[in-house]
Amino acid sequence: MHATALVFPEVPDVLRALARHFPAAVVANADHDCLMRCLDHNGLGFDLVVDSETARCYKPDPGSSSGRATPFPYP
Repeated sequence: MHATALVFPEVPDVLRALARHFPAAVVANADHDCLMRCLDHNGLGFDLVVDSETARCYKPDPGSSSGRATPFPYP
């Protein structure tokens, strides 16, 4: 269901306007295929896409509720 969810109608225009001035990124707690299907379904593109699968942050992570921060291992 998330892969075919629709964004608010103004989102594509806002992202295009911002992209003329700034790089755009999305960080999502979603697996790669689902996130990419959703972005493609909505005609959205970003300079950087980070998903939980690519970042190897699988749930449940025993340390996720420990209250301590760890460095983000993304290059």
